[in-house]
Amino acid sequence: MPPHFREHAQLEPGVVTRFDARTKPAISVQQYLERVCKYAPCSNQCYTMCLIYLERVTLYNPQVFLTSINVHRFLITR
Repeated sequence: MPPHFREHAQLEPGVVTRFDARTKPAISVQQYLERVCKYAPCSNQCYTMCLIYLERVTLYNPQVFLTSINVHRFLITR
């Protein structure tokens, strides 16, 4: 698992962001991305840039972590 990804249980209690869901989504990240590609098609370059931006957000903002309860929302904000 990348260092900027943490399971929700590892976060400090009470730390909630606007991207956090109340519970972990039932759909996997892979299934979610497949649905995004199917219903909101973009070029491969767009998806690549999305991943680069997500990585930069987490690298340059140490207080931001991708977790199992926010990764889906971060992905859709491309």
